[in-house]
Amino acid sequence: MRFAACLLFLPLLTQAHAQPQDVAQQLREVVEAMPLERVHPKYPPDQARSGREGWVEMSYVIEPDGTVSNAIIEDSSGNKGLERSAIKAIEQWVYRPATENGQPVQQCESRVRFSFRLANGADGVTRKFRRQIKEGLSLLEAGKLDEVQSMLVDMEQQEQWNLLEDAWYNMLKASYHERESQPLKQYQALHRALSGTEDTLPKNMQKGLLQKKLQLEIQLNRYADSKNSFERLQELDKEGKATALFAPYMEKVEMRIAGAEIIGLDGRISEDKPWRHKLARPAFSITQVNGQLDKLDVRCKLRRITFSIEPDTVWQVPAKWGQCHVYVYGEEGAVFTLLELPDELPSDWAVHAPAA
Repeated sequence: MRFAACLLFLPLLTQAHAQPQDVAQQLREVVEAMPLERVHPKYPPDQARSGREGWVEMSYVIEPDGTVSNAIIEDSSGNKGLERSAIKAIEQWVYRPATENGQPVQQCESRVRFSFRLANGADGVTRKFRRQIKEGLSLLEAGKLDEVQSMLVDMEQQEQWNLLEDAWYNMLKASYHERESQPLKQYQALHRALSGTEDTLPKNMQKGLLQKKLQLEIQLNRYADSKNSFERLQELDKEGKATALFAPYMEKVEMRIAGAEIIGLDGRISEDKPWRHKLARPAFSITQVNGQLDKLDVRCKLRRITFSIEPDTVWQVPAKWGQCHVYVYGEEGAVFTLLELPDELPSDWAVHAPAA
């Protein structure tokens, strides 16, 4: 397999032999953006009247003039009214811009999660919802997966829906996908179950779900995400038992990131949101494309760049850009494989990609 290289180089340092103290000084010259004005999203009246709660995760760019641009929905509880309210609010935010060596620059690795929670909303679940969850779990135990799927569709159409119900719905959905041997969909459901406010679920339940999510992130080669989940697990795991259990696996993750093996994962464009991935390595490529892919949006801490997608092109992101997320846009149903590449590209391009 032959690849064309597309290297995103920044100008080299003027001093070829910079001393450690010089590097430290350069790092201190990068100052992150600071919020000056944040507008809270307005609760859509129709959603408030129906008792509909939810959450929205967003990525956005802070421009050199301090304004916000290119806000996108990364994930949400699925309520379009809440999504529109979140976008409208964030577009009004104002920052003191990030600076690099004293000059204003874009800050592109910015994200936020809005939780829409009613002040007088129900703390628990309705009797109908509790009954549905119990019935769904019983059907899972009996192996009646078709009936569980129908129940999940019916539950999602309910008008009243608070954050706790959203979490339990996604836990049931994760269990269903586990029984269907669909690890990616199971992972997505677990992520959504953990996306409410910090007090939506008891800490012990959060810890259990987080361990399952972390296991799937390692299985699916989502190594940068697994590192974030492990940090969160350490915060929740006061006794340290779960942390000790996963520590050897995280050591292997670090070894694989630093190793010479190509890391692959499958991608699929779904619904109206871009496919996204947090990079563990600076070099990557997109290959095995089936369907129409339109645009690649690379958002790093201090830079953002977009491309039209050319399969089998290698992109090398400079380390100076910081942590990066990749967003892939295309027609619904398009599939592809993203490869995270080692520092030295091997001649053998055999790829290991987990099943979707």
